[in-house]
Amino acid sequence: MPKNWYVVKVTRGREQLIACQIGWEVSRVGLEDQISRVLAMHQYPGYLLINRELTSIAARLVRETAGVEDFIGAAGKPVPVETKEVVRMIGGEG
Repeated sequence: MPKNWYVVKVTRGREQLIACQIGWEVSRVGLEDQISRVLAMHQYPGYLLINRELTSIAARLVRETAGVEDFIGAAGKPVPVETKEVVRMIGGEG
């Protein structure tokens, strides 16, 4: 299943900590094949970028992490971000 980038709303000021917590949990439960990158975007406080497969297990892991509010999307469903927008948001990194 292909991975897409998604934006997640998180507690402002705790972006890096929450990104690390998601990364630790991904490793702990062995979901590295479903969630490959979690990035705190310093120019966008209160948000993370997550590169993941659209699976219910991956979504649940992210949503159940302390400090995560929810994915940005429509009608409760995460909407992937276009690659050109991801490049713009992270300033050409990654």
